[in-house]
Amino acid sequence: MKKTESAIVMPKLGLTMTEGVLESWNVKVGSKVSEGDILFSVETDKVVTEIEAKADGEILSIKVEEGVTVDVGVTVATWTGPPAVPDWIPEQDASDAFKENVESEAEDNKLGKNLDGGARVIASPSARNLARTLGLDISAIASVNPGQRVSLKDVEAYSKKHVQEKEGNENDATKAQ
Repeated sequence: MKKTESAIVMPKLGLTMTEGVLESWNVKVGSKVSEGDILFSVETDKVVTEIEAKADGEILSIKVEEGVTVDVGVTVATWTGPPAVPDWIPEQDASDAFKENVESEAEDNKLGKNLDGGARVIASPSARNLARTLGLDISAIASVNPGQRVSLKDVEAYSKKHVQEKEGNENDATKAQ
């Protein structure tokens, strides 16, 4: 018997939220979930929120990878549970919204979504905090991937590379003496 497929979408977690970073998955394809189980975590400009299953079901596909910025309402996965009807979609439009094929949107999101490339550096709160703690300039990290949001992984990678370069320069200076 064929399983009915429903969308799991990027939720709107605040009045001004237009996108979020899918920080991590707590499930994989084939996982059976119960109501209340954590499916994934979303990072916004202000907070990281765990998204729970609203019913029992099975994960059929994951359409967006971890660390990718996703617009509100885009399908991030499919499952056998009921489609979630977000508060911001009028009830009569909900069934049409979830019947649409959004694989092309998800495919674009797998590649990463370019963000505003202006003077303001777009970075997740956790990335900013780590950069500040490590004494790193967030704009220097942003210049590695221009136009993209700086993630925690970006800061960690930059920090590791920066430390290795610094150690290499110190070794060169020691050898020269």
